[in-house]
Amino acid sequence: MKRCFLLLIISLSLVSSICAQGEPKTAVIRFYGIVNSESVARLLNTVDAKIKEGNKRIVLLISSPGGEVFAGLTAYHYLKGVPAEVVTHNFGAVDSIATVIYCAGSKRYAVPQGRFVLHGIALTFPPNVPIEEPMMQEQLRSMQNEADSIAAVIAETTKRPIEEVKNTLIKRTVLDAEEAKKWGLVQDVRSKLYDEGADVVTIAAQTTTSAPQIVSSPAELRFSTSSTAQFFTNEKPLGTKP
Repeated sequence: MKRCFLLLIISLSLVSSICAQGEPKTAVIRFYGIVNSESVARLLNTVDAKIKEGNKRIVLLISSPGGEVFAGLTAYHYLKGVPAEVVTHNFGAVDSIATVIYCAGSKRYAVPQGRFVLHGIALTFPPNVPIEEPMMQEQLRSMQNEADSIAAVIAETTKRPIEEVKNTLIKRTVLDAEEAKKWGLVQDVRSKLYDEGADVVTIAAQTTTSAPQIVSSPAELRFSTSSTAQFFTNEKPLGTKP
C-alpha cells in the first residue's frame, strides 16, 4: 500500500514537472501612451531584450490613443516576425493606429470595459512649413498607401472583406469589447492581465516632432497648428480648448 502511494506521488510530481516545462517563459510589456518613433523603438528594443533572455511568449498590454502611422505599421510587422508568441491585451482603450499594433497578437484579449476606435488618417505639418505641390502629391500618395495597409492588416486579422473594413474606417467606428469580439478583432474578453509575480516592463511616452507626420485620425485631411503628431477625437486635437 505504501509502495503504491509512493508511486502515485512520484507520478504526480513527474506530471507537474512536465506541465511546468510545457509553459513557455513569458515576458509582460505594458505599452501606455502615444505611438511614435521613440515609443515604438523602445517597445521593439524591449521585445528583443526579452527574447534574448529566453522568453518564448511576449504579452503586450496596450492602451493607446494612437499616433504616427509609420511607427505603428513598423511595430506590427516587426512583432509578427519575431521568434516568439505574441499575445496582445487591451487594458483600456486601443484607438486608431494602436489597433494595428494590437492586431500583431496571435491571441488577442480585451478587458470587459475595453474600447477600440477604428478610423482613417490625417496629415499634420508643423507651423510655417512651406509645402510645394510635388511634396503634397507625395504625401497624399503615402497617405493612400498607408490607409490601404491599415485596412489590409485589420481585414486579415478579422477575416472580413477589405472593402467592409475600409467602410468601417471611413465611418469612424467605436467598438466595445464584446462588439470587437463579435467583429473578430478580439478573441476573448477577460479581466486578468498576467500571473502574480510577473515581471512587468512599462513603456510610456509622448514626444513632439518637427517633421511632417501622417497620423491616425478620424478628422479630415488638415494642417495642424501644433508641432506634435496628435490624435484627433473629432474636430479638434485631444486636449485643446474649444
